[in-house]
Amino acid sequence: HLRSYRNVNIIQRTREWNMHCYHTFGSDVLTCGARTVWKFKLCGEYNHRQKPCILLGIVEADKVRNFKGEADDDEQTWSNKTQTFNDERNGGYALYTGDWNVYHNDTQGRPFVHQRRLEMEGLEITPNDVIAMELDLTPKSKSKQGGGAGDGGDVRESSGCGILRFRLNGHCDTFANNGVAFDDIDINKSYKLAIGLYLRDKVALFQVV
Repeated sequence: HLRSYRNVNIIQRTREWNMHCYHTFGSDVLTCGARTVWKFKLCGEYNHRQKPCILLGIVEADKVRNFKGEADDDEQTWSNKTQTFNDERNGGYALYTGDWNVYHNDTQGRPFVHQRRLEMEGLEITPNDVIAMELDLTPKSKSKQGGGAGDGGDVRESSGCGILRFRLNGHCDTFANNGVAFDDIDINKSYKLAIGLYLRDKVALFQVV
């Protein structure tokens, strides 16, 4: 699953759990018409003896400045320390590997793994498993049925909503909704890759060409 990629980055949190999440963000800004895939290999703390607790997703590009100086504990307010890119203030979109819920503007989350899979097998990943995340900001067309006399039938309309989809080892069926976590992303806004780490986990990031 990693034969075609642009670059590889290793991201690791070095500080122990201190009640807040540390973030890193992509350098590319994705706008309307963009379609990008990132692939991740995750390794939990203590050589994967601890389950990875990582947020993977996107955030509006202009919200990244809210995290400036995050590593400097002395200059942060408590509210800044406890924020995450997917909270109500920042409005990002995320999959959290700690509970396999997806989050946007809330703290409750929505289950994203098929319930039958959780009941039968659970979802435990290894450092060799590959999670792919695809952001599709291309305009979509959809049919709308004509409603008046003399109408020519269905009309094609353009949708302003993008999609964030996840795959595990190339397959969507591990997750609900065929891997689509969000299908209501505003394609007229700009986004960056966002990663949040709660523990001393490690992420190998491969950006696909």
